[in-house]
Amino acid sequence: MKKILIYFLLISLMVTIFCFSNEPLYSSSHQSSRVINIIIDIMEKVSNEKFSIEKRERYVQNLSLPIRKLAHFTLYFTLGVLFFLLYLEYHIELKQLLTLSILCCLLYACTDEIHQMFVFGRNGSLVDVLIDTFGSTCGIFVMKLLCVLQQKRIRKKRITT
Repeated sequence: MKKILIYFLLISLMVTIFCFSNEPLYSSSHQSSRVINIIIDIMEKVSNEKFSIEKRERYVQNLSLPIRKLAHFTLYFTLGVLFFLLYLEYHIELKQLLTLSILCCLLYACTDEIHQMFVFGRNGSLVDVLIDTFGSTCGIFVMKLLCVLQQKRIRKKRITT
C-alpha cells in the first residue's frame, strides 16, 4: 500500500511538472507574478505600508527570476524525496539508492527542458537542469540524513533497553 501511495505521489508530481512546463511563457510569467503579488501583499501588511504601483512593479521585476528558480528547486527537491522513498521500499543498498534517485531526477530534468523547447515562447535551459538536479539532490540527501538519524536512534534505543 505504501509503494502505491509513493507511486501515485511521484507520478502526480511528474505530471504537475510536465503541465507547468507545457504552459506558454506568458501564462507561466503570469503565475509567477501572482505569487509575487501575494508576497508583496504580505510585505505591505508586515511593514504596515502601502506600496506605490512603481514599487510593486520593481518588486515583481526583481523577484520574478528568484521565485521561478525557487519553484524549480522546490518541485525537484520533492521529486528527489519521492524517488528516494520509492527506492527505499525496494530495499536497495544505500549507495545504489542515492545514485539511482539522483540519476532519475537528472534524466527527468533533462527531458523536462527538452520538452520546453517545443512549447511556444519557452526554451530549454542547462541552468534549470542544474537547479533541478541540485534541488533533487538536496531532497535525497535530507532523506539520507533522516534515515541515518533514525537508525542511530533505533540502535541507541536497543542499547538502553
